[in-house]
Amino acid sequence: MTKETSQPVDTTITIGSKRTAPNHPVRFSFLHVFKAKLPNNPKPSDKPKFSVQVIIDKKSPDLPAIHASMKAAHQSHKAIRGVDYDALDLILRDGDNPKENKKKLEHLKGCYFFNASCGEEYPPEVVGTTRDEATGKLVRLGSKDIKSGDYGAVTVNFYGYDTNGNQGIAAGLRNLQKRKNGDSLANVSNADDDFEEEFDDEDLDEDEEDEDEDIDDEFEDDA
Repeated sequence: MTKETSQPVDTTITIGSKRTAPNHPVRFSFLHVFKAKLPNNPKPSDKPKFSVQVIIDKKSPDLPAIHASMKAAHQSHKAIRGVDYDALDLILRDGDNPKENKKKLEHLKGCYFFNASCGEEYPPEVVGTTRDEATGKLVRLGSKDIKSGDYGAVTVNFYGYDTNGNQGIAAGLRNLQKRKNGDSLANVSNADDDFEEEFDDEDLDEDEEDEDEDIDDEFEDDA
């Protein structure tokens, strides 16, 4: 009799790309992708993180894949697998829900949003939509090339966590692509005031963090 073994579940997804959502790029807010940042009023155990708030139009064709990836993350985490999915703290927030969009921010209305982060030892790559003529690779961007409020695509991996009595689904940040300019969202709110820390990066599977993805395969150029 063959013993069944669990297979690793890939919960990595690219959201807002030209391939999957040509007319619905995501929007970036609270963009900290070039320098890892500690939260306001950090605890002794807190570590600097790269992070971004990802804003997704409710009409985005990527939403079914997002929900599927979150449910896969639920089933792949042993500690929360037996917990009802709807009872978990799901990272995807509703901008039309006043309990989740507490400051009634206009740019969140008609959208879902979530925060994605990664440790400072795993810096995300940030690219544009043009390719370097010499290398054929997407051009890497610097801090002056992208801002909170711009639109693009993001690659994240959803994962389950069970920490200090909190159980839910969180998102690890991989890479970003800027697709077009947007109005600045600087200083519209403070992410540390809007959200509470509910999990630790230690919940993220080390094998998933170490996985080497080619960013040029994740995103498309303007051609």
